[in-house]
Formats: sequence, C-alpha cells, structure tokens
Amino acid sequence: RSLAAIQAKKFPPMDTALARLYASLDPARFKYFVKDGCFHVYKSDISLIPPELLPSDARASAGAVRLAEIDHIVRELLVSRRVPVEEYSINSDGVFALARTGYP
Repeated sequence: RSLAAIQAKKFPPMDTALARLYASLDPARFKYFVKDGCFHVYKSDISLIPPELLPSDARASAGAVRLAEIDHIVRELLVSRRVPVEEYSINSDGVFALARTGYP
C-alpha cells in the first residue's frame, strides 16, 4: 500500500509546540512520538520507513503518519539501516520529552 493511499485518511497535524520541538531535533535520527496509544511519525522521518513495513491500517495526513505498532520499523532502522532512533512521549507536565534512545 502506498503512502499516498494512506494519506487519504486524516488525523490532526502536529500542534505548534510539537512543531517547534521537532524543528530542534537531529534530522539524522528517526523520531517518533507516542500519543493516545499510537505512534506518530512526522515530516522527513516518514521517508525513512521502508514502504513494505507500512501496515495497511496506518493512518496518515500530509506530513504525518499514525501507526498502531512500531517495533518492527524501529528494529529495521536500528539493525539493517543503522539509523539512531528516538522515542518521545508526553511527560508529567503534559509536554513531549525524550523517553528512549536506541543506537545501531
């Protein structure tokens, strides 16, 4: 299933605070954000996901993809593609913060 086909399903884009945080992060690392029980991948990080690993239930809009599972993608990026990975989740203050980092 192509990313274009997935993009037909809409969900809210990143808010202003998340957009600022995202712009400050290292573009050489794959970043994903945990929110509402799903994994959100934005902008240039989407291109790092091998198309064959995008599940049929992935939901996307312009510049963002929402996934129900991400472990297989993280494993592929760390092991095969040797890309560092960062997970961000909402902390006790209600803002996204770095929760985990993985290195190849």
